[in-house]
Amino acid sequence: MVETPKSKASKHDYKLTFQSALETYFSEKHINSTGFYINSLFYNINLADRNAKETYLHDIVNEKGSSMLFQFYTQSKFQLSSAFSLNMGLHSQYFRLNRKYTIEPRVAVKYKLNAQSNISLAYGLHSKIEPLAIYFITDNLGNQPNKNLDIMKSHHFVLSFSSMLTENLNLTIEPYFQYLTDISVAPDSYISTLNNEDNLFFKQELLSKGTGRNIGVDFTLERYLKNGLYYMLTASLFDSKYTPIDGIERNTRFNKNYVINMLIGKEWQVGKSKNNFISANLRFNYLGGNRADLIDETQSLLQHEAIYGETNGNIAFEKKHEDLPILSFTLSYRINRSKSSYILSLQILNATNTKEFQTHIFNQKTQTIEPKYGQNMIPNLSLKIEF
Repeated sequence: MVETPKSKASKHDYKLTFQSALETYFSEKHINSTGFYINSLFYNINLADRNAKETYLHDIVNEKGSSMLFQFYTQSKFQLSSAFSLNMGLHSQYFRLNRKYTIEPRVAVKYKLNAQSNISLAYGLHSKIEPLAIYFITDNLGNQPNKNLDIMKSHHFVLSFSSMLTENLNLTIEPYFQYLTDISVAPDSYISTLNNEDNLFFKQELLSKGTGRNIGVDFTLERYLKNGLYYMLTASLFDSKYTPIDGIERNTRFNKNYVINMLIGKEWQVGKSKNNFISANLRFNYLGGNRADLIDETQSLLQHEAIYGETNGNIAFEKKHEDLPILSFTLSYRINRSKSSYILSLQILNATNTKEFQTHIFNQKTQTIEPKYGQNMIPNLSLKIEF
């Protein structure tokens, strides 16, 4: 007897984009950019699965065809004075699949404090459609309940301060706040597409009734190349929450709270004519862990797979996975000729061999749920020839 496969998946989609823009110089103090994008979206998606006790597959998505996403924008920059500038405009999207559209105002003011420093304040409404497969999820009656989901929207508020501390050292500080509306959430649980992490067999009925908010601050200290030395330090501190229909505010899966990136590099000119280069750089990333979903142990044992869900009054995404310290480095040698260049590089990604949590799997031998980790050290040796 041939056992029915647990699932099957075939997903092909691609996009063709036509873009046009018109730049108009009304005066030295007013420049306008107006344009549009026409995106042709093509798809052929076939997804099906079954639980452990079933002998046949259920279609999740079985759809082939095309749709369109139209994007229009106009933006003007006004130089109000030698120190003051104003950017303002409108952006709009129209999704032909379900005839949903957005109108998105955007405005930013920038003030030059002195020759080295400036401060700016910006607001913008931004939007994003869901992955196409979400709209085509089919229920047991053959209906597609997600077909008319609204376009998710986010109100962005950003305050920015930037200063050249020296002739080649720049500091930027950007506190921000984002308020999200029309988030796709389940009608009777905490599930949201905000937390999807490459879940190919996602099959949840959704409503555009969730909200969310992100608040944080970004720091960037950058030393531009001088005397062969450059470096950059970035740090992000943030908090990311969402609220589904039940009214309970939860962490998003990706609420790491902090991300720190450091890069330092050095170049040496070598050779008789000093036109060849040896360069080395070191990159260190320290990422807070993603939030951990809850395992429904009873259902997992019954179905012989990892089943997630809030049980016994516990709230999802309260705990975090381990932080990720990742060290990488690159060593390269560039030979410049009159008509060509040769670049030999050795790159070691994740030299610390840090293991990142990927998912949970069901161990058939032990009848338990176990974590699965990935992201091993990756060495890469390459030769690049430029003409």
